[in-house]
Amino acid sequence: MPAFLAVLNAVPPHFVDSKQHRLRNTILEILSRLPTTDVFKPYAANVHHMVLNLIPQDNEDNVIVCLRILLDLHRSYRPQFESEAAKFFEIVQRVYAELQSAVLKAFGGPDGTPPATSPVVQQGDGQVQLKPLARGIESFKVLAECPIIVVSLFQLYSSPTPSLKDHVSAFIPLIVKV
Repeated sequence: MPAFLAVLNAVPPHFVDSKQHRLRNTILEILSRLPTTDVFKPYAANVHHMVLNLIPQDNEDNVIVCLRILLDLHRSYRPQFESEAAKFFEIVQRVYAELQSAVLKAFGGPDGTPPATSPVVQQGDGQVQLKPLARGIESFKVLAECPIIVVSLFQLYSSPTPSLKDHVSAFIPLIVKV
């Protein structure tokens, strides 16, 4: 487990489909498939902290896996992470707050500015266009997953703290605004 966390900390996020992206994604997929039993419990806090840090800065593919890991950790170790749920709600609020810039990047501006294009890399004789990966915080895939996870977390913590209630109260107007 420490080796996985070290690689995720050492290899920066990539926003094109590259070997580094596939390495990070494979490690996250392995972490998401590990059973969250008592054997995993000593590593749960470190993995949870790492996942919360990756969500705002990584690409959409990795963030989707991080969201699965986060929800599994909360389901398995509910009492341990109840106070940490508020940090996730802050991230969700940020996702919804940055929605307008994500729409502009994906579809272009109202003034006719074109959407962002994918990078082109020279390889041999021709050019290869790399598959761009959106930042997780600006991804429509992540945006679609967030309400499901918010509801799941709210159900897990049936008597939510005032902090969680405040975050949900702030979250609802952002959803309605969309």
